[in-house]
This record gives sequence, C-alpha cells and structure tokens, in this order.
Amino acid sequence: MITTQPTTTTNSATRRRTRPLSTVRRGETVQLARIEAGRRLARRLAELGLTPGVSIQVLHVNGGPILIAVRGARLALGKGMAEKILVAPPEDGDV
Repeated sequence: MITTQPTTTTNSATRRRTRPLSTVRRGETVQLARIEAGRRLARRLAELGLTPGVSIQVLHVNGGPILIAVRGARLALGKGMAEKILVAPPEDGDV
C-alpha cells in the first residue's frame, strides 16, 4: 500500500500562482517566490538583492533583457535568467 502525506493548502496554492519573471508585464509589481537555478546563480542573485519575499517591479520588457527595480536598485536580467526566477502576486500590504 502506498501512503501519501497531505499537502498544505497554502503551499499548493502558492505554487499554482507562481510564474517566471520573464512573463511579468511592464509596470507590474510581484514578489519573489523562489529561484530554480544552480547554487552559483542563486548565490549571485541573492548578492544582488533577489531573495525570497522581496518585492520586484518590472520597469522594461522588450524581447531582450528585462529591467527590474528591487531594493532601490535597477537590474537588467537576461531572459534565460528571468525564466529561473519564480514570482507570485504580492501579498496584501507588501506593495
């Protein structure tokens, strides 16, 4: 017999709402949920201020690099890198 552990509703709801940063439209503000990348890239992004829960505003999207505002700084991220950054709508009061 196979037994499964129940999953929490919050965790599964959060996972369903996440999407890659590359799909966010200009002017939208989102919250970083997690980074699905290797240790080296995840560490570099954390050094740049991209940590779980941080608020990110997309400033410019034009098929190339994505320009974002995070922690008072502006960062340009390539599309491949933005695909590995999963974001969710901001929680109430976090904008």
